[in-house]
Amino acid sequence: MNTRSRCNGFAAVVALGLLVAATGCGSASQQPSSQGTSSEPKSGGVLRTGEVRELINRDQWRTGGVQDQTKIGSMYSGLIQFDPLQEDKIIADLADRWEVSPDGKEFTFYLRKNVKFHDGSDFAAADAKATFDRVIKPRAELALTRLAFWKTLDKAEVIDPYTFKLTLKRSQPSFLSLLAIGFSGMLSKKDLEANNGDLGDKQNGTGPFMFVDYTVGVSFEVKKNPNYYKEDRPYLDGVKQFILPDDNARLAAIRTKQIDLLFSFPGITAAQGKTLEQANIGVRIDRVETLVGLDYLAFNGKHKPYDNKLVRQAMNIVVDRPGFIDVARQGNGKLASLFPPSSPWGLPIDEVMKLPGWNPDKAKDITLAKELLAKAGYPNGFDGGTLLIRAGQTDEDAASYLQQEFLKIGIKLQQKRVDSTVFGQLTRAEDFDVYPIAEGNTVDDPDNILYGQYHGTNLPSWGVKDSKTDELIDKQSEMLNQEERKKLVWEIQRYIMTEHLNKIPIDYPTRLAPAWPYVKNWINHKSVYNNTKFQDIWLDK
Repeated sequence: MNTRSRCNGFAAVVALGLLVAATGCGSASQQPSSQGTSSEPKSGGVLRTGEVRELINRDQWRTGGVQDQTKIGSMYSGLIQFDPLQEDKIIADLADRWEVSPDGKEFTFYLRKNVKFHDGSDFAAADAKATFDRVIKPRAELALTRLAFWKTLDKAEVIDPYTFKLTLKRSQPSFLSLLAIGFSGMLSKKDLEANNGDLGDKQNGTGPFMFVDYTVGVSFEVKKNPNYYKEDRPYLDGVKQFILPDDNARLAAIRTKQIDLLFSFPGITAAQGKTLEQANIGVRIDRVETLVGLDYLAFNGKHKPYDNKLVRQAMNIVVDRPGFIDVARQGNGKLASLFPPSSPWGLPIDEVMKLPGWNPDKAKDITLAKELLAKAGYPNGFDGGTLLIRAGQTDEDAASYLQQEFLKIGIKLQQKRVDSTVFGQLTRAEDFDVYPIAEGNTVDDPDNILYGQYHGTNLPSWGVKDSKTDELIDKQSEMLNQEERKKLVWEIQRYIMTEHLNKIPIDYPTRLAPAWPYVKNWINHKSVYNNTKFQDIWLDK
């Protein structure tokens, strides 16, 4: 059955707040930001942006980091995508149309016939099948990420050279929104077979831009793909992303027009935003409620005493969250549940404030936290080991604040500051005790956020896992009644935030993203992961 005739069926319950263009169910309410334009686009020019961290992994299906996707995302296309200019709308990409079966278990995609990989070879259904076969039967040594998103996939089939079908083991209302995320680029069957599934440094996508150069510590550069399937795109000749880990260096670069745009997380600080505004030099600053966002403290569940729930509960209770926003985020954040403040899925803030740790009476919370530590066998606190910090003001400010908070109940942590590459190596080696970070999510949807951050199948080896959390997340994933699903999602949040506590949720900071007005057709998405193609941007200069 074609999705155009199914507005009241499965396709209409993809996710609260999302629209699917192929269904013809209506249009989204979001309007282009002040960087949008009605003028005639101009071709040419190189967009210059600033990036905080180095590239770690060039395979979209093996990375979870914003530092990778912001660089490699423009080189790939998925079957479908979130509209770059209307972020809550799903539109066609390599599949120009698709159908969903009445039971929501079969998705048939009709592929474009004018698509080529960057090496000149044709994209066809066999390539889509090879891409998904790798996640349906994953090999452990490839360390594919987000496998929990695809756990319902049963099989991938080639119907004909340009028709492709995915079949699920059960219905999953969130499936299309997960398929549209920026990490779901199609890969070449030839490349996958030649390298036994390991692409290494090979960059052969079908996206609007092609790889040119990556110089560690300097920049990452791509150029226009002359064979992109949209004949009038991209407008730009290329994109050059400068590696600028120092916060002040990024601010200076945008101020002096050495770069045109800063869009990646964490953006600029509140103080830097005020500096730019006071300078009155014409640069615009978007304030974005971000999905790459929730500030939290992660525990190494393999290290004692963090395997003890009472210890995690005590540490959760003692944190003064409004104080964190004022000090570590310079007032630039909001209290929320596990979902962004405006999310229809988020536990309402008045309910959140009833949970342990969210009480404004912190003296009472400190007493309760000490009682929990005593019950756990640590009446005088303990030496908490290594507080691992990824270099940069965002994480450093968070670490310093939390270190002082935990001292209030006798927990002593030693800071260890490293660059992002070493940080990744240490976390993979389980060589840390706790660390503060902002989690990255790609879409405001329970399957994305709950599977991605809290389900055991997607947590790292050192993650604190909980069978009840897993059971509840699986249950909500297949519910078609969205109001009933929302009630269960609220219950899951209460449980995770009080009992599971694989991490301590704190706040959702607002991302400040400056850009010069001559950067046109640019919308800052809540999730930077889903708007990294740059195909619609043009420079009015």
